[in-house]
Amino acid sequence: MSKVHSVEPTADHYACMVDLLGRAGTIEEAVEFIRKMPMEPGASLWGALLSACAMHNNVDVGEIAAYRLFELEEGNVSNYVTLCGIYDSVGRSDRVAGLRSRMRELGVMKTPGCSWVDVKGRAHAFYQGSIPRYLWRRILWVLDQLLEDMGASESEDEYLSMY
Repeated sequence: MSKVHSVEPTADHYACMVDLLGRAGTIEEAVEFIRKMPMEPGASLWGALLSACAMHNNVDVGEIAAYRLFELEEGNVSNYVTLCGIYDSVGRSDRVAGLRSRMRELGVMKTPGCSWVDVKGRAHAFYQGSIPRYLWRRILWVLDQLLEDMGASESEDEYLSMY
């Protein structure tokens, strides 16, 4: 790159290459690329590798990337959540529980999901877990009635029945 285009590669260039290799499923090639880098890998590079490992369920390399990120970005909850997702995708609930316990010890908290709905100019927020379970049947019944009133197709109705 520097010889042909007279541009010295930066950490971001290397992170992009790791992202491309990882998305293509060539995780080991991405790791080898990192080993040959002339600079110390940063958080964006390790994050790209961790995301690729999540995409391809690669626990071994995912752990390496995550633990490097834990050192670089100790309080970044997304790194913990991504590693939990990798563990979960391969059925390692023991590791998920252990990592969540470690998160509690460190005080790393996951922010609950939130959705906003505007009704007649007034915003309403719904947080994960904010609606009691006993209300779900009623909510789904109302949604089913609305779909029926709108003449929804069977595929749309099937989508709703999954929930």
